[in-house]
This record gives sequence, C-alpha cells and structure tokens, in this order.
Amino acid sequence: MASSDQHGASERKLVNEIIECLTSSLDVQNVMDGVFPVLAKLLSSDQAALCVSNATAPGGYDWSMVDFPLDWFSDYAQLEPHDFIKSSVMAQPNKVLIDTEMCSRRDIEANLMYRRALEVGMPVQQAMAVMLDYKTSWHAGITFYRSRRRPFSEGNRKSFQRIVPVFANALRNCKLFAEVQGRTALLDELLRLDRRETILMASPTVELERSPGASSLIARWFAPEELGRGALPLVIANALEGEIRCHGRLSVSPEIPARRRPSGVELQICVVPVPRKANHTAWAVVMREVHLVPECWHRILTPREVEVASRVALGWDNRLIADDLRCSVLTVKKHVQHILDKLGTDRRGILQRRAAEGR
Repeated sequence: MASSDQHGASERKLVNEIIECLTSSLDVQNVMDGVFPVLAKLLSSDQAALCVSNATAPGGYDWSMVDFPLDWFSDYAQLEPHDFIKSSVMAQPNKVLIDTEMCSRRDIEANLMYRRALEVGMPVQQAMAVMLDYKTSWHAGITFYRSRRRPFSEGNRKSFQRIVPVFANALRNCKLFAEVQGRTALLDELLRLDRRETILMASPTVELERSPGASSLIARWFAPEELGRGALPLVIANALEGEIRCHGRLSVSPEIPARRRPSGVELQICVVPVPRKANHTAWAVVMREVHLVPECWHRILTPREVEVASRVALGWDNRLIADDLRCSVLTVKKHVQHILDKLGTDRRGILQRRAAEGR
C-alpha cells in the first residue's frame, strides 16, 4: 500500500511539473524543451516528437524533437505514405493510441519508417501517440517512443490522456501568439518602410493596439486640446463615429482632411476596416507623412516658394493657392514662374510629375 501511495504521489508531482512547464512560456520550442523530459519520466519513454502541420499546405510540417538524430525526418515527405501512426491518430483525434492498436507487430517490423529508424541509429520499438485536432487549418501530433521491446501500458495511456487537454491548450496559445507576433512584425516593418503609423480601434474610443511611432506622430501634428480623452484626435474620432453611426460598419473610408505644413509636408489620414470575427469589425487608422515636394527642392527654392510648389504639386490653381496662402494671384504667378525657372521647366504638369516621382 505504501509503495502504491508513493507511486501516486510521484506521478502527481510529475503531472504538476508538466502543467507548470506547459504554462511557463508562449514560445513553443521553450515549452517543448521543458515539458518533454518530464513527460519522458512520467511515461518511461526514450524519445518524443511534436509535429505541427498545415492541412492546406502539402509538406508544411514543423517538427520539434527530443533526442532524435538530426536526419530522422529529413525525407519524411517520401516516408509519409508509410506513416501508420499518423493515419491512425488522425482517424481518432484527441485520443491517445498505443502502437498495437494502430498496426500489428509483424506489419510494424515490415514498415518502411520502422526500417528507416533502424538505419539512422534510432531503434524505436514501441510508440504511443495522439493527434490534437483544433478544427482549424492546422493540427498537431505528439508521439512518444521506446527503444526497447516494452509496450506502453494502459496506465501510461491514461496518464498521457489526462494531460492532453492541458497540452492542447498550451500548444494552441503558443501557436496563436506566434501568429500574432509574426503579423505584428510584418505590419510594423511594412509601415516603417512606407513611413506609415497605425492605430487599431475596436470603436472610436476603444483602442486595440498601435504601431511604435503612432504616438509621436500624433504629438507632432495635433495640439493637446485637439486630442480629447480618447486614443484618437477628435477630428479622426468624430469621422469614425459618424461613419459607424450612419452605416453600422465602414463601407467607405470617411473623409478626413489632410494636414499640411508650410515646409511642404502633409499628414494623410485614412480609415480601413479590418474584419476580425463574424459580425465584428475593427478599424485601422492609418497615418502617413508625405513630403509634397522632394527634399532636394528645399535647397533650391525659398521657404515661400516651397509652400507654393507643394500646392502646385497637388494640382491647385493659382486662385486656390492665393486663398490658402492669403496673398494675391499675381504674387502666386510670380512665385510659380520663379519655381519653374529654378527647376528647369516651363510646365506645371512636369513639375507635378517630378514632385510625385521624388517623394
């Protein structure tokens, strides 16, 4: 009786250690490196493997292995049709299976994958596995091996089956975290290259996340009294709120006036709907600083000529430019002529094209 109690206490201790490992990190490799050795003690296994595969991408296997030869699955694509473990666990997802339930001993020893294991110096003799089905485009398979002829017991199966839900949840969290990290890194890089900053909003007042430079960009372009209490400047929040109120969801980007500085820099703002889950939409407020005239023109033109050139680059006529700069049309004409002369052209259309090409 004492021996049985000691065994039970030892198993509970290992199970608690496994759960701690599974919840210690969101990096799948760190989690597997920590949990597999403990599981090996609990299940008396010699090797273990985790495979995350994408059902929509043939050959899309991501292996995490412990104590395996480096070339174990190097030619798995050719061996896959002979993988009796995979075909068996996929037929009974989330259920732990022992090798003798998958295939007869005679057929195992005639199997190409079994022979391949012997060739690379890994004499796997027994196996126990489970396929975690997440009802998504991907699933995961976990297999434990023994290199000696001692079958996994019913007790081993029950011990592993009790841990499967925790294992599945931990792996799902790691996978989702990795996907979010990947999307965020890619988005940040694209925005950085294009000088864009983004704030993702669930509503005009509820922010989900923002790119690293969004706060400083807003601070450069909006005075404190324009910010209000929410995450967005009032002019942007009002435009977004009006669109949501009128349409229930964004069908077109609301008109948000661009901001312009005398130096020829413009802040362009647009709102893009971002589908999330069914019947749920978020909105990305995308902001971009645009130099309306190439920076090299600043060395050629006077500050006032830069102001005029930036508006010519937008296609404005002389009257509109004069009204915006609060000067006469004659003054604008003189500035435009000086600009054309300095830039070596006699046509406004050419100036507009060169400005666009140089941004």
